[in-house]
Amino acid sequence: MGIKERIIVKAGDLFFQYGIKSVSMDELASSLGISKRTIYKNFKDKEEILLSLLVRLRDERKKIFTSLISDNNNVVEIFVKVIEIQQSTPICNVKFSRIYISIILKLTIIFRMMLIKTRHF
Repeated sequence: MGIKERIIVKAGDLFFQYGIKSVSMDELASSLGISKRTIYKNFKDKEEILLSLLVRLRDERKKIFTSLISDNNNVVEIFVKVIEIQQSTPICNVKFSRIYISIILKLTIIFRMMLIKTRHF
């Protein structure tokens, strides 16, 4: 795993646990055993790290949903699997949850559009 990916993953862990505003760049660097300078060589600021994390989470969910649809499951099986995925998602800090939920809502719209295109309903 490259340094950018390590930073994104660790930032995600810390954001989930403590909230975005509560995590400083110093804490992130310290938890990774790197300098703040290394973080700033890879990311402009904390917002860019957050956006990279959200894109990563979105892409992971999209991959999962695409797989569910391409496996020729019926709509009931798809929704059961989506519920199972949601239940296995760790409970996280409320501040981060608001942002995460907005991303999930956008993914739900994409998911519905994909269902309509593949006529699985």
